[in-house]
Amino acid sequence: MSDEEYEYDYGSDGDEDEDDDAGAIEIENAFYEGDDCKRLYSVLRRFSNALAPGSVDTPAFSGLQVEDPGRALEMFNRVISLTEDDDEGENLKWRFRALENIVILHGVLGDAEQMLARYRQMMEYISMVTRNECTDSINKVLDSVSNNTSLANLQSVYEITLQALKNANNERLWLNTNIKLGRVHLEAKNYSRVAEIARELQEACRLPDGTDDLPKGSYLLEAYALEIQLCTQTHNTSRMKEIYPKTEALNAAVADPR
Repeated sequence: MSDEEYEYDYGSDGDEDEDDDAGAIEIENAFYEGDDCKRLYSVLRRFSNALAPGSVDTPAFSGLQVEDPGRALEMFNRVISLTEDDDEGENLKWRFRALENIVILHGVLGDAEQMLARYRQMMEYISMVTRNECTDSINKVLDSVSNNTSLANLQSVYEITLQALKNANNERLWLNTNIKLGRVHLEAKNYSRVAEIARELQEACRLPDGTDDLPKGSYLLEAYALEIQLCTQTHNTSRMKEIYPKTEALNAAVADPR
């Protein structure tokens, strides 16, 4: 190889590294610009809700309430566009986090159709990120959606979540999410659904021979607690008398697993 060819190859590799660095910086900048716009919109929204109608129509706030969520969505969608050809490493994490924010924004803006569509897209990646990242993002979405949408849409979000977690074999997060869903239905007084969820949780926390699966003891206690709350609200004292001794025995077993 001649000196000219060697120098050309070396320079070419350097250009590729610079392109990779520039691409990574562009993705990161787009994400954080979107995040800043989202935070500003959130602050303005809380501020306007605390004051009388029209009180934020000042030069300091003019136009922000409309523009910031749109700009945030634009930037998060840009992150997805910039990372769409890479399903590994940091690019995948940026895309996953961008989708999380898009779902939350559509929920806040009342666009249920887009919220559910983008959430389904986000859930396609849960087996490609760490379990901690998965848990954190799902909990953020559920907490936000719980405050910003109807019960029917919230139920749809939970159904998408539970099915995706089952497919990904993420049993512990599936149990936690189902417990949350039970509480949602309890608050809405959908007692038949609460009973179904409590029964499903209890079955998931037992071994094939019907005995308690002690490593899942804390989840089983949560399932019993959910059913006890249901019994309290429906005045089902006979069923409560059946459950309560089970919780005492399980408490003892969980405290002393020997």
